[in-house]
Parts: sequence; C-alpha cells; structure tokens
Amino acid sequence: MGQLSTDSTLNIDTVKRLALSDSGFVFDPVSGKSYTVNETGFWLIKQLQQDSNLDDLKTRIAQEFDGGEKTIERHVIEFLEQIRRYIY
Repeated sequence: MGQLSTDSTLNIDTVKRLALSDSGFVFDPVSGKSYTVNETGFWLIKQLQQDSNLDDLKTRIAQEFDGGEKTIERHVIEFLEQIRRYIY
C-alpha cells in the first residue's frame, strides 16, 4: 500500500484501481462513480498508477509541460487534493 505525501495523503492503491479511457473518462469500480479529466489530469493519473512519488512526478511534468517548479508543484498538489476529495 503506497501513499503519495502532500498536505493530505493520497493512497496510491486507490488511484491504481481507477479505470481510465483514452477520452478522459475515469471510473472507480469500488464506488461506482465516474469522472472526467482533461489531458493533463489523465496523464497525471497514469503517472500515479506507475508508482510515481511527488518528486518524480514534478520532474516528469517539467519535462512534458511548461511552467516553473513552484507552479508545477502547486498544480500537482491541487490536483492530488481534488482526486483525494472526490474518490474518498
């Protein structure tokens, strides 16, 4: 059971159970809820499902997208908080 540490903890096992479609559709088979994410959110969830830690994630995002380190970190943490809020 992995956890990605932010201001609040996101259980990676929870993220790994999410089913993703290429169109940005996200389905949680445990709760039965579905969500949609944009291309960046889809990419981020895929990275999380590959056991990324926060530092690795920030590095990969900096390689894929434009933005300063602090901006990237803030956006990643905000997205992770949204995932945590919706899934739990």
